Amino acid sequence: SQVLPLQAAIRLHKQKTAVITTNADSNYEVFLDDSLVVPIPEAHEIAVETSLRARALEIASLEAKLDQQQQIYAKRPRIKRLTSLSTASSADAFYLNSWRRKIETIGNLNYPKEARKRRLYGSLRLMVAITPDGALKEVELLESSGHKTLDDAAIRIVRLSSPFAPFPDELRQTTDILEIIRTWQFRKNSSLRSY
Repeated sequence: SQVLPLQAAIRLHKQKTAVITTNADSNYEVFLDDSLVVPIPEAHEIAVETSLRARALEIASLEAKLDQQQQIYAKRPRIKRLTSLSTASSADAFYLNSWRRKIETIGNLNYPKEARKRRLYGSLRLMVAITPDGALKEVELLESSGHKTLDDAAIRIVRLSSPFAPFPDELRQTTDILEIIRTWQFRKNSSLRSY
């Protein structure tokens, strides 16, 4: 018995009968054995299988990306933001009040001379980022007072005031970076207040 070429098998599969013709004289007879005919999958079966493979690869790729994002998320620092409007736990409130008192004390001792001389006053907003050991990570001016002298003085006062107290245990357990956002008020009577 003989294996049929692929094209012949396809024709046989589709037709179930085959006519073999020749132009020359021949004494040969051809008998086809159905066991030699390889069934060819229909086009839609091939498309479905290809689509399923593509989806499986896409799912595997998405799962890998999700896993990577979860690992990145787990490694990012836990940031807690305290503002004058935020409700704080007792540990947060105690730390924030201690921080405010230190800032105001240092700020009033180092009130900018130029602001006194030119009788400058105004309010600004700062974000101060602190690490668990009390080190200053960052200070950022969020809203200017309109006077560069006062804006620069506020940043200078934060730098002079650092390092700050280390976080209490309760705060340390949940926070890697504490961002304190406060309004600073340089007042007409040459005093500093933070709220």
